[in-house]
Amino acid sequence: DWGRYALPEKGMLFSEASLRYSDVNNHVLGKWGETLVQLYTYSATPTVPGSYFLVGQLTVPKEYEGIIVKHKKVQGVKIPSGYQKYQMEWEEFNECYEVFATEIDKVTSFELLNPKFMAYLKDNELEFSLEVISDTIYFFTHVAQCDEKNYEILLNVLNGAYKELKL
Repeated sequence: DWGRYALPEKGMLFSEASLRYSDVNNHVLGKWGETLVQLYTYSATPTVPGSYFLVGQLTVPKEYEGIIVKHKKVQGVKIPSGYQKYQMEWEEFNECYEVFATEIDKVTSFELLNPKFMAYLKDNELEFSLEVISDTIYFFTHVAQCDEKNYEILLNVLNGAYKELKL
């Protein structure tokens, strides 16, 4: 369970994380060029059914204060204080996702969510949300169990983000 030691101390997804109780498992690490890539399952409350997320993360060369793109079906997470909600120009995207950012990162959230990347998120087989904290982008979705097919889908999403964001 060494993965618990690396959990961030701020943000939406990990706000309820506890070194004592949270669970990080099925960890896969690798690199694309100079970018560190990780895939794993995570739950702040592993004894609660349906509390597991499949998480993929990319380390990026720039620091951010905070951006959240939350799929509306994601339950059990709360938006941290200091974030404001923003609407995108594409109404179909707004029907599926909520976008939040700190004042410092509001412009960056619109750069991140260019039309091609919004379509990529919306059209994906799994309902991914994403959160940008510090120098890391986290993609996550609820999962019932660890399934290698879901890891393959997540890896494709990370690869798409890597290419789209030109990391």
